[in-house]
Amino acid sequence: MEESHRITSINHDIFFGNAGQILSNYLDQHPEKKPVLIADENTLKYCWPVLLNASKRLNHAKIIQIKSGEENKNIAGCKMVWETLVNLKISRNDIIINLGGGVVTDLGGFVASTFKRGVPFIQIPTSLLAMVDASIGGKVGVDFVGLKNVIGNFSMPELVIVDVHFLKSLPDLQMKCGFAEVLKHGAILDNAYWQEATKSSCLNLEHIKSLVFRSVELKNSLVLSDFEDTHDRKKLNFGHTIGHAIETHYLNSSTVLLHGEAVAIGMIGEAWLGKESGITSEACLNNLIRTVLKTYKIPNIGFETHDALLEIMRNDKKNIGSTINFTFLKEIGVSVINQTASEPQIRKALSFLNEIAMD
Repeated sequence: MEESHRITSINHDIFFGNAGQILSNYLDQHPEKKPVLIADENTLKYCWPVLLNASKRLNHAKIIQIKSGEENKNIAGCKMVWETLVNLKISRNDIIINLGGGVVTDLGGFVASTFKRGVPFIQIPTSLLAMVDASIGGKVGVDFVGLKNVIGNFSMPELVIVDVHFLKSLPDLQMKCGFAEVLKHGAILDNAYWQEATKSSCLNLEHIKSLVFRSVELKNSLVLSDFEDTHDRKKLNFGHTIGHAIETHYLNSSTVLLHGEAVAIGMIGEAWLGKESGITSEACLNNLIRTVLKTYKIPNIGFETHDALLEIMRNDKKNIGSTINFTFLKEIGVSVINQTASEPQIRKALSFLNEIAMD
């Protein structure tokens, strides 16, 4: 895609194309802004050189490196970055560039939005997950006391730059991670997009590149209609109530389980709950299970973990009062928000996941 491809969001544009050139154009238009880069060890190695080659001004950028991995998306990480920004004498007239996956864009955006009550920032997502989800929509935040994104706010960037060429550097596991959110967008909003997404493997790079624009377009449509997540934007929560609980539980275990994998598992669990509640059709549930299991393995979620998972769900930020809140599907492409399930039903859903778990 060329730079002319863009989507208008709230107070900013999402550009699709050559990240180096788009960023260089922005910096040329804002010579007064001192650039500060936030990146992890991977994006500094594989993605930062691409930007450096496009803009001489970036040779003088201040670089703040954070550690990759969800376990590092916390207040301690923020504190380190805030202290560095103080030492660098960064002002509200400068610009923070977040180059990385969801951890970098979430933490970097939160740091920028809170430092001196807000420093402008640019999101340059480098993972599939960040391109189609984490960097889109203005949600920024970090994990706290074992709860996902429980500290955060809504803060829009100056711009988002999506360059699908960065996907070449991603390992297969990271592609699978992001593909879960692609599937989710089709499942909740667009059956035709679901059909297109499931035509080929998530490891087919050209196929995945062809899906990114529409996925961003779908998410942005909900952001535009419901920025503060009080109504239709809640559709994006499908798979995330159970998924976040599973992801959080496994953060401190020897089992490696990325966000997208947990969401894929959560989508099956929540589709099963929808079926039990008489909302999700059996054909929809079976379609979802069949599709998810082509790409993702479900770990054995033993009965001994159910209490811990339920406790995490009780503290989910999406809840209304003491009621655990879900988004359910009616059919592929049609979803309903503010659905509930009893704790015995949720335990049954977790047991169902065990039944289809792969060793």
